[in-house]
Amino acid sequence: MEYLTVAETARALGISERRVRQLAGRLGAVRHADGSLRFPADAVREEATRRKEAREKGLPIGTRGSVIAALGELREELRAIRAAIGELHEDVAGIRKDLRDGKCGGRADGDGQGR
Repeated sequence: MEYLTVAETARALGISERRVRQLAGRLGAVRHADGSLRFPADAVREEATRRKEAREKGLPIGTRGSVIAALGELREELRAIRAAIGELHEDVAGIRKDLRDGKCGGRADGDGQGR
C-alpha cells in the first residue's frame, strides 16, 4: 500500500496541512516510526474525488453545509424576534399614550397595580 505525507495529502486535497492533520482519523492515517503521519493514497484519492464532485455540484464540503443551514435558520429566528419586539414597542407606546390621554377607563389609585 502506498502512503502519502501530510504535505502531499494537503496538496492533493487543496487544503492546509493543519486541516489534513485534523482529518487524520477520517482518512485512516497511521503514525510512522519517525512520528510523522502517513495517509493511505487510496483514501486520499477518494476524498479528493468526493470534494471535487461536491464542488462541481455546488454542495458545501464537510460540515459547512450544516453550519450554513443553522445560520440561515438563526437569521430567520432573529428576524421574527426583531419583528415581535417592534410590535411590543408599538403596543407599549400605545398604552402610554392612552394613559397620558386618560383613556384607560379605570381610576388610578397611585399604587401602579392598575386596579
